[in-house]
Formats: sequence, C-alpha cells, structure tokens
Amino acid sequence: MDDQRPAPPSLSERFRCWAADVRLAGWEKDIMAFPKFSRMRNLLLHQGESELELKVTVDAQDIRTLEDIAERYVSFALFGWTDIYNNKDRPAA
Repeated sequence: MDDQRPAPPSLSERFRCWAADVRLAGWEKDIMAFPKFSRMRNLLLHQGESELELKVTVDAQDIRTLEDIAERYVSFALFGWTDIYNNKDRPAA
C-alpha cells in the first residue's frame, strides 16, 4: 500500500500565501519579485554537479529588492515589527 502524499507547496507559493496574509507594505510587489530570487537559489543549490562552477550576475536593484524583502519579513516574523526605517534606498512608502 503506497502512502503517497501530495507534494508540499513550493517556497514561492508559501511566501505568496504568507505575504498575502500579513499584507506588509508593498506585499503585492514582493509576491512578484520573490519567485525570481527563489529560482536563483534553486539553480545555485540544486544543480547536482558539485564540480560545476557557476557565476551569477545580480544587478544592484535586485540586491536592494531582496534585502528589502528579507529585512521586512524577518523583522515581522521575529519581532512583529511592520515599520522599517527609511534610508536612501528605501524611500518612505
């Protein structure tokens, strides 16, 4: 007797559900951006060839976007904070 369970939701799908649930400022854009970063991560970690050298180019805007997403959602998850400071790269919403 096979005990086959459905595949768990992808990381992007879990993030989409969480972001839609907590609705931090800019969550709609976060949902659109997150799959790109998840794909980058998967390509880097799941290539399957340990001897293969990969070079990934990420532009400055992508780095700022990923930092912003990580900072806001980690801050919310750990401390319940929804207000993050503004700086030159993160203008007031």
